[in-house]
Amino acid sequence: MSLARLLAETHALARDWWDPSRRLLVHPGGLLGDRVVRRGDVVGLVPSTAWWALGLLERGAAGDRELAEVAVRSVLDRGLGGDEQERREVATALALLLRDHELPATLAGDARAAVARTVHAAAARAVDVTRTDAAVLRAWLELEVGRWEGDEELLASGAARARAVAADAGVRGHVAVHGSPSASGVALLGLSLWAERPPVDDLAPLGRALRDEVWHDLLAAWHPGLRTMVPPFTRARGIDLTTHVAVAGLWFAWLVDGVEPVPPLHEPQLHQAQDLPLVFAIAALADASRDVRDLAPLVRAQPPRQGEWYDRVGERVWTGWTGGDLAVGAEWSPDERGGASQAVTAAAVWRSPAGGNAWLRLHQRSGAVEARVEQEDGVVRLVHGTTTGPVELWLGGGEATVAAERLEHGGRTWWLEGVAEVAPTGRPSPQVTGAWALEARADGIVLTTEV
Repeated sequence: MSLARLLAETHALARDWWDPSRRLLVHPGGLLGDRVVRRGDVVGLVPSTAWWALGLLERGAAGDRELAEVAVRSVLDRGLGGDEQERREVATALALLLRDHELPATLAGDARAAVARTVHAAAARAVDVTRTDAAVLRAWLELEVGRWEGDEELLASGAARARAVAADAGVRGHVAVHGSPSASGVALLGLSLWAERPPVDDLAPLGRALRDEVWHDLLAAWHPGLRTMVPPFTRARGIDLTTHVAVAGLWFAWLVDGVEPVPPLHEPQLHQAQDLPLVFAIAALADASRDVRDLAPLVRAQPPRQGEWYDRVGERVWTGWTGGDLAVGAEWSPDERGGASQAVTAAAVWRSPAGGNAWLRLHQRSGAVEARVEQEDGVVRLVHGTTTGPVELWLGGGEATVAAERLEHGGRTWWLEGVAEVAPTGRPSPQVTGAWALEARADGIVLTTEV
């Protein structure tokens, strides 16, 4: 899918999702974070509405400006959203919109004041620089509002935050959010703001350098045969880019025509649809260095890397195996990331005989993570060593059955070793067809399958 077609289809969908009585986009149905919503369960999407307002002003067709102004007033009336993450994203959308477009004086003044209030209110709260997506947006907002107001304190805070993100990436060798389908895409958006709309001059080269690092992470993780990214991921709302909207997939659509890194957009349910309007910001900001552009044809043509791979990101160690129709990955880390719904410590994606992809992921409820991938004599082993209690196995892309120590799912048989009990838990979702709790023995859990 070309970017032009993706923009046109997103505009058409957004017009269909627009609820004139609420003056908001509403979710069309599917996964929204960890919730499953139906189209009839009207869920207002405040950040998505702000990004669409930017897209309307960028397009400039008949009636677009008037509708954009209604959308901006609506998000202002809602205090820019509910939680801090929503307010940060809406503030970013509005600040970019104010940079690039003129609004009526009163509306522009109100939008500028709302962005400034949001930034000042958050200034006292710390943002972990290892959450790269949040940190880069926060740094840009502080510098942008500091520029508006001539506020030396905000300018110093934003500059210090930007330097801290860069320093952390230098120590790790990667930005901290590494290879995440959604979070890496948002980090790329924030770094593009640094590079393309820098509030201070010395932010642009730093943004370009870090943006290149994120691009190379994403390109290295791309699997052209499966049309998705190779796990594991620091954080992820979903595993398979062909069945849910991921911000990284929108960036791939910009870089390479015909890659199709987005799900069918007109299905009855569109998982994580709230991220789709971010494509309007990507279209406004997208750029890449020459070496990234030179790699773009390989995204379409290159065979997936074969065999085992190993990668160290700071204190985290990732191992994996990839082939033409299978990708398996796992992470070892001392971080206490267990329990987070987006934490993906071990996962596999493969081509199902029925068409499309099937996948599994291990979801650890607590504690540091300890997983690895091994391959020997035509068998790949996904090893998850934990003594912290039940580990949930989340599945997608087909029905599954468990008999004794054998899991059959998506046309592939996985043998379970070191498991004391496999008990269905039932995680209802149109994307996930089943979930099982694996009671681990002291030596952990092992899933094996033929390569």
